[in-house]
Amino acid sequence: MNRHLLLLPVLALLCGCSASDDGTTAATQGDPRIGFSVEANGGTRADAEATAFPTDRTFRVYAWNSTGGSWMMNKGTEGDDDSNVVSYDNTRRSWYPKYTYYWPDDRTTVDFYAIYPKDVPFNTDSKKIDFSTTAVSGSADVLYCKSSTSKLGANHYATNVYAAEIVFKHALSRIAFNKEELNGVTLTVKSITLNQIKDKGTFDFDGATPAWTTNDASLTDSYTTTLGNSLLLMPQTLASGAQIVVEYKIQAANGTWLRGGAEGSETEWDTKTIPLTDEWLTGRTYTYTLTANHDIFLSCTITDWLPGVGDNDDFEI
Repeated sequence: MNRHLLLLPVLALLCGCSASDDGTTAATQGDPRIGFSVEANGGTRADAEATAFPTDRTFRVYAWNSTGGSWMMNKGTEGDDDSNVVSYDNTRRSWYPKYTYYWPDDRTTVDFYAIYPKDVPFNTDSKKIDFSTTAVSGSADVLYCKSSTSKLGANHYATNVYAAEIVFKHALSRIAFNKEELNGVTLTVKSITLNQIKDKGTFDFDGATPAWTTNDASLTDSYTTTLGNSLLLMPQTLASGAQIVVEYKIQAANGTWLRGGAEGSETEWDTKTIPLTDEWLTGRTYTYTLTANHDIFLSCTITDWLPGVGDNDDFEI
């Protein structure tokens, strides 16, 4: 018998073990650690002007094994509260948690819940963010992403990293302020204070449509800012009694004080209270415009910022 003919079945078997066209065999040869890719599309700003998550920041990821029905990537692994905090690895050009977690069986789907900043409370029983102003200040951005994939569905890089895709979105509402001066008047604003704003609630991003549930009985004392700054606050239907209180002064073009007075005078600053109504929605910017006129008119208008529309370059995470 020809010895070369005997070798043909063996060669065929060996060739069958190489990477297949659909990548299923190659998946078993990659790095079994769970890694992440943080994508720019639809991310931290508008869909049309997305910015990749900065590589010098960290975020936290919880991972749920859908088949096993248990948390496989959680805070406190091996007693380390930062075990599931994810940072960028320059060498491998991917993101990894502090503790090494491994992908389950190739066809097991894993639900990843990514949150920034890393210390925002996440309730692993309800799979919701527990939001309160004691945990997140009015100037702290909150980003979130739920991503469901298996090792087979993860991005496969040349470095053999199997990375789940993270696309961050904003969980809060951005409240901004500007001014409009008519007929040559000058409006100077000392402070802007928001009163009767709801400051506790939960954010559910487990389902297809993320939703906030507010604790309507929980109202903060105040949030204070000024022109040129923004507040990042919980989306909500504004409560009865919600208001903006503005400390300001207005000077006419000829130097006459129409509201308030000269620096250091007892009447330097005047105060105006403006009721707030309607609602703030997730991931949108509301710009309140204070309009000053020669007849001492101070008003408030709202501009809604929708993803993909307008200039949002000053919105930094």
